[in-house]
Amino acid sequence: MPTVAVFNQKGGVAKTTTAVNLAALWAKRGQRTLLVDMDAQGNATAAFGITPRPLKGVYDLLVESATVAEVIRPSCVDNLRILPSTPNLSGLDVALSGILEPQLVLRRALESPSADADYIVIDCPPTLGLPSVNALVAATELVIPTFCYRHAQDGLHATWANVRRMARRINPVLRINGVLLISPDSNEVSRRTADIIRAEFGERVYNEAIPGDNLVPLAEESDMPLVLLHPQAPAAKAYAKVIDEIDQRIFNGNRSSLRGTDNADEEEAKNLVTPSSWLSMIEDPHHK
Repeated sequence: MPTVAVFNQKGGVAKTTTAVNLAALWAKRGQRTLLVDMDAQGNATAAFGITPRPLKGVYDLLVESATVAEVIRPSCVDNLRILPSTPNLSGLDVALSGILEPQLVLRRALESPSADADYIVIDCPPTLGLPSVNALVAATELVIPTFCYRHAQDGLHATWANVRRMARRINPVLRINGVLLISPDSNEVSRRTADIIRAEFGERVYNEAIPGDNLVPLAEESDMPLVLLHPQAPAAKAYAKVIDEIDQRIFNGNRSSLRGTDNADEEEAKNLVTPSSWLSMIEDPHHK
């Protein structure tokens, strides 16, 4: 079961747009899909018309001992269910500070039969707190969307370095599936930055990029993913090609190991998961 986290430490780089469109596409293709909204803003939850915000969500699952069956919600899309976000998710770091192995609670929750799916997609907030760390520990695949301008490029570098440290020490089965370029042709600076990113990250960058598309914000206002509301829109067609690349890398092994091998053992991963020292491992620059 591929578990795909969509994460970048830089905000405003189309993480949620990417997560909801990937989830919608897999569901549209007949795959049983679960979308996990780990961002307290709840935009991925709202993207499928789940408004007002539900009373129970991921926070209750991870902190209040609610079951997946109690929290999971159907969506307006066949084959797609959602573990929704609620505002109290912003307090997850404090709520889990006193427990052993706080970075493991989401992974353990997703082992429930009620969370069974062909694909799990996790939308992450743009910070490396416990919501994102839980997502990255639960994930097998990582998609990093990035806009093509200077500060977004800095965010890509920071994300790459921190995730690499974390994967080596906490989740050795996590792989960078790919880097997704957003709006690479919007202007000359974007084109030049896209070329720099492709030169630096090579095959880790998807061949397909997501073009700028005025229909994206209109779809968000309609509480429906672009790929369902306007499937012939340029960005929607690009996401359909990207998801083919993601699947090819998942099932044909064309993805980047964060440990230098694509054959990490599942049992080894469990043994290498550490207690609550996870944050110092990530932030300490001396940990390679």
